[in-house]
Amino acid sequence: MGSSSTSASTSRSSAFSTSWRRRTTTAATCASAWGPAPSTSCRTSHYPTKDGKWIAIACTSDKIFARLAELQGEPGLAGDGKWGKVKDRERDRADVDAWVTRWTERCTLAELIAHCNEFEVPCGPVNSIADIFADPQYKARENIKFFKDPRIGEIAMPNVCPRLSDTPGSIEWLGPALGEHNDDVYKTLLGMSDREIGTLQDKGRDLTIADPSSSPPLQRRHGLRCNEGGGRRVRGLARPSPPAPRMQRPG
Repeated sequence: MGSSSTSASTSRSSAFSTSWRRRTTTAATCASAWGPAPSTSCRTSHYPTKDGKWIAIACTSDKIFARLAELQGEPGLAGDGKWGKVKDRERDRADVDAWVTRWTERCTLAELIAHCNEFEVPCGPVNSIADIFADPQYKARENIKFFKDPRIGEIAMPNVCPRLSDTPGSIEWLGPALGEHNDDVYKTLLGMSDREIGTLQDKGRDLTIADPSSSPPLQRRHGLRCNEGGGRRVRGLARPSPPAPRMQRPG
């Protein structure tokens, strides 16, 4: 029995491998972006609602489509009907889309979700940013982190995800202030002395501008700090690169 089982298993594995190689080596097209509707199931997409929102409806099988057809009052379209099989709906994808859209545009988002839940048709709202901030699920999962930054005050940002029980992760800071690590770069990494930095400043490398966005790209790459005049000071301090060595022809 064990030998027969192993043999059958090996045979199935070999058949799968052969089939997979045939599909991957002879395929003429490559899957690409398709929009909200996947090419493997019909009808699964996003649809407009009566109150100006959007709903996502997923009919990933013929059985689910039959429930959707019954919900819309046209059960004859499923089963042995003209859209009873995936291939039939795929053939008439645009018509199926229009059929679902006509229905969703007659109901509000809340009504559609209630109807779909009653008939066990997978669905969900397509949230706007405002919807996300008001969504109780986002709040319960703490997906949005409100972080207080000394420079700009409170800011909302995506929280760490996923958060594990033993090592949930956290947001410690939002990054350094502009120019905060200038001394670490100039002194520690480049080995410049205060005198060298002062010399560069005296030569005019320390430029004051009112709007950093209007400065040349080279200046914008360096740190900014506020000055007493209300403008910002660009500290473009970098040690000049030594000249490249010349190649000499062997004597």
